[in-house]
This record gives sequence, structure tokens and C-alpha cells, in this order.
Amino acid sequence: MHPIDRSPASAAQRRRDSLVDAYSTLLQPIARNVHKSLGCGRRGAAIDPQDLAQAGAIGLLDAAAKFEAYARKRIEGAMRDSIRKRDWRESSHSRHEDIAPLRDPCCSPEALTLASELRAAIHTALTERQAEILEMRLAGHTQVEVAMQIGVSQFTVHDDERKAHAQLRKKLRPAA
Repeated sequence: MHPIDRSPASAAQRRRDSLVDAYSTLLQPIARNVHKSLGCGRRGAAIDPQDLAQAGAIGLLDAAAKFEAYARKRIEGAMRDSIRKRDWRESSHSRHEDIAPLRDPCCSPEALTLASELRAAIHTALTERQAEILEMRLAGHTQVEVAMQIGVSQFTVHDDERKAHAQLRKKLRPAA
């Protein structure tokens, strides 16, 4: 009788094996779909769907091997987004109290003009996408939600948000 190997390496291997088992049922349907959609049987050199399934199995093994690194990044990212969202909500209450008079209909015309000029300055300092990203982020959306909404990667949202903040700091900093 062999003792059960409880090393971290074997635990990782068991997780990979479990992923491969769970997704291996996709190999045949995907192979048939690729074979049919690409017309692999009509291009002179016929390709057997089984060969495609084997190529897919190699891709699945590669994906399973890389999944843990991907999962760790996504887990950490979700945790960080949660913290940012919570921090933003907690601090936004005090910010909203400061901003509320700008939205109040009984604000002075000067205040309304200033708010309008500030909005215009922000939109001239930023690209359309940067302005859209900041609006969505200030509304409480995570970077992932914003990315999905506007059709870019989460990294692009992060990068554009960082650039937008830098542009606004530069624009609002008094000239020395």
C-alpha cells in the first residue's frame, strides 16, 4: 500500500488533473465545430476531427498548467477591487457632502457656471475614453466592470485611469 502524497506539488497536479477532467468533455464538440466551420474535410488535405481533438487536448493541458497562475491573479485582483470599492464608498460619503451643493437646484448661478466650466475643463484635458472611465469609476464600478462595459481589457482601464489622474493633476496644479 502506498502512502498518499500530500506535497504541494502533488496537490497542484491533482487540481490540474481535475481541471482537465472537467473540461475534456468539450474536446469532441469543439473539434467537430472547428472541423465543420473551417471546412477541414474540403481543403484537399482532409483533417480528421480526432486530430483536432488531440491538438485541443494539448491546448487544454497547457491551459490547465497555467490556470493556477491565472486564478491567483484574478483572485488577488478581485480582492483589491473589493477593497478599492469599499474604500471609495466610505470616503465618497464625505465627498458627496462637499459636492452636493453643486448639484442643488438652488445653487447660485456662479456656482453652477463654475461646475459647468470644471466639467468642460475635465473633458478637454482627457480623452473621451478616459472621461468615461473616470465617470464610471466614480459611480462605483470596478475596473473589471468598466472594462466589460466599454470593451477593453482591465489593464487598459487601469492604465487610462492612471493617465487621466496624472493629466488632471497636471492641469489643476498651479503654474510655478
